[in-house]
Amino acid sequence: MLILNNSDLERLVSMRDAIEAVEEAFGKLAQGLAKMPERTMMTVRGGCILQMPCHIEGLGIATTKIVSVYPNNPKRGLPTTPAWIVVNDAETGMVEAILEATYLTALRTGAVTAVAARYLAPKGSRVAAIIGCGYQGRFQAWALTEAFRLQTLWAYDISGERLRRFVEEMG
Repeated sequence: MLILNNSDLERLVSMRDAIEAVEEAFGKLAQGLAKMPERTMMTVRGGCILQMPCHIEGLGIATTKIVSVYPNNPKRGLPTTPAWIVVNDAETGMVEAILEATYLTALRTGAVTAVAARYLAPKGSRVAAIIGCGYQGRFQAWALTEAFRLQTLWAYDISGERLRRFVEEMG
């Protein structure tokens, strides 16, 4: 069984890879080739745990993403939304891989933004805006700069400190 952590996945999966994969997955979903039942949620003390299964015909795998949402985790030095993906062989059900998915979740969400903007933004768009400059905002900005030749990226956050860090880090 393959086990990959966020650091492994950061080296292996780029934003460009994620944008291409998301666009392909949306196509498969539109063609009726993807099974994606509603996510289930279990509320537990201090947060909740979500399970999101998915299967796309022809890939030979089925996956379940497990995401925990614990708003107080940052006080403990932990991410608010730790996540894992369990990859099963679609024919046997055997677990083939376990992927730490905090990075992949942020990457995928950013990639969804880029794919949506490709179809919804005016052709030749050179200006974009990010509202919320936390962890996910960085991935949104990264995705938009991969998908467009931006000249200007506006950013806003209710926290002046978070906005300042975003500007410093994103340049």
